[in-house]
Amino acid sequence: MTTARRTTMTMTTEGHDHDQLRRRTTDLIFDVIAGTVVHLAPVSAELVAGLWVATFTTLLEHGLKGIAAEN
Repeated sequence: MTTARRTTMTMTTEGHDHDQLRRRTTDLIFDVIAGTVVHLAPVSAELVAGLWVATFTTLLEHGLKGIAAEN
């Protein structure tokens, strides 16, 4: 999926079939993971450590509320 196509997606499910939404959600999750790891390693010059992985996994599974609940 191209960046231009991604930016024109609507936030509602109206007019989209379930499979199309599932594919787009999968693409978005991959983009979030890839973008975060790319930023962490070469941009921040940090290693991917156990605590970082645990915190990021909680963020993906439960969103920002899950991170707040852990602290």
